[in-house]
Amino acid sequence: MRRRWFPTFADAGLLIAAGLMFCGCDGRPAVPTTTPLTTEAAPPESAPYITLIMPETRSLLMDSYEQDALLFAGHEHAMLQIERPEQGAPSSRQVELIEKAVADGSTAIIVLPQDPKTVGPALEAARERGISVVVLDLPVKAAGEPFTLVTQPPIAESARPMIDAVLAGVKKAKLSPQGPAVLVVNRDSAETVAEARTEGMRKALHDAGISDVSVVQYVQHSAANEAEHAASNEEFYRAMLDRTPRPSMVFAMDDAGIMALSQAKRADIEHNLKAPILGGLASKKIGLELNGSNLMASVVDMRTRPLLEQAILTAIKLFRGESIESPIRVARPVRIKPDLREALPAEPEPPPSE
Repeated sequence: MRRRWFPTFADAGLLIAAGLMFCGCDGRPAVPTTTPLTTEAAPPESAPYITLIMPETRSLLMDSYEQDALLFAGHEHAMLQIERPEQGAPSSRQVELIEKAVADGSTAIIVLPQDPKTVGPALEAARERGISVVVLDLPVKAAGEPFTLVTQPPIAESARPMIDAVLAGVKKAKLSPQGPAVLVVNRDSAETVAEARTEGMRKALHDAGISDVSVVQYVQHSAANEAEHAASNEEFYRAMLDRTPRPSMVFAMDDAGIMALSQAKRADIEHNLKAPILGGLASKKIGLELNGSNLMASVVDMRTRPLLEQAILTAIKLFRGESIESPIRVARPVRIKPDLREALPAEPEPPPSE
């Protein structure tokens, strides 16, 4: 296995400039090459060597998060190797990758378990050899002391501030705070992700006193141009309103739904039509930015990047012998339109420290 050492952000400009030298004159990227780093850039002996083991499912979005993790590790003066089972491989393949990480001299292992029951014994064996172990998202049962867990709050908990902001917008628009509410689910989303987000949103809405909730599937259509794309989104939006007349609020479960709803609502605003208040769960920058365009009342930042960065920091601290309180919960930020934030009740002040 090749260890990956990534320089700090201060060196990024030099790497970009070097990369441009290898581009073709016609603007096409050249074939990537491996350039050995100089001895001056070599990692110090005290640098932690971390192996991050991901599940076999992958996406372009997760690939981008992994690249961010590599850069973040370099910035923190750590070596990071990312391993992932082959597509379609059984969960036991993660066990083999854990054993491989041990054999290759990893000082810390971070794993996002495909099956928490499968990886437990292998992680226990790694820890017995003095290797720091960090588990992401899902707890893994250990025979002895629990593994350090870096996780995020349940979706229902994360979504509640977003729902409160949407309700503030609903009241401001003189719509019914009891609903109906519509959840827009992208048909192309991974089934487990869509189910988890829908279930979490239903619970959060129920806790907010909203029981009139329906689910509508959004189908992403390929479009030749922006006009066709806008027309497709408008058609979906109108069909949704026909199915659930006069909804007070609509929540998109992913970025594609956020974009579709925002584009259709823009048309309503231009025609002075009373539109439902929008909220959503965003995993990409574009979905988060629509919150600032006066179209989305509020969105929850669902990106995995903060979780990976916290896991890397935790692995580094364990490597240094620092004590860690587990589990570590990484909050999901909620973006709220400024005019609605002012309408929300003030958060209670923390109790004075003794």
